[in-house]
Amino acid sequence: MNYPSIGAIEYSTAQPGGNGGNSENNPTPNPNPTPNPNPSPSPNPNTPTLTIPTITTSYLNYGYVGYDYEVTLQASGENLTWSIISGELPEGLELNETSGIISGIPYYEGYYSFTVQAENSSGKDTKKLSITIYDDYVNNNENENVNSRRSGGGGSGGCNSGIMISGIALILGLLLKRK
Repeated sequence: MNYPSIGAIEYSTAQPGGNGGNSENNPTPNPNPTPNPNPSPSPNPNTPTLTIPTITTSYLNYGYVGYDYEVTLQASGENLTWSIISGELPEGLELNETSGIISGIPYYEGYYSFTVQAENSSGKDTKKLSITIYDDYVNNNENENVNSRRSGGGGSGGCNSGIMISGIALILGLLLKRK
């Protein structure tokens, strides 16, 4: 029995002397090799093997209507192509498919959920992410600052009792003055 080979020599397992026996352990060279019509491709040692992507971004910062927004998606792997495969980015933002940067100026407030994909010649990965866009940068930041001052810097709010009593006294004073 002859076995096809990609190399220059084909081997036969027939026994020398023509007795027709098989010996897989003692192949003899065939002096007239026939080329294999369907050789399997050999790996090119000059072609680098790429790492299969794994998206490592776990959350995205929130943004504000009318203000610049920019975030870079992160993933392991090389030569990545990024895309949105379901859902939508906020109107006014776009994804750069080669850098993985989401940037632009969002037009509308809201919660936007979407699935991103990072792909290269070795494989792909997907991840569901979301961006929240707030309407008013000034009021949102002012509320955070006021709450932070009221609570002694912690930020979760509550009015201090001195301010509350002063406010009540002012209201009572105004009501009594009207009579």
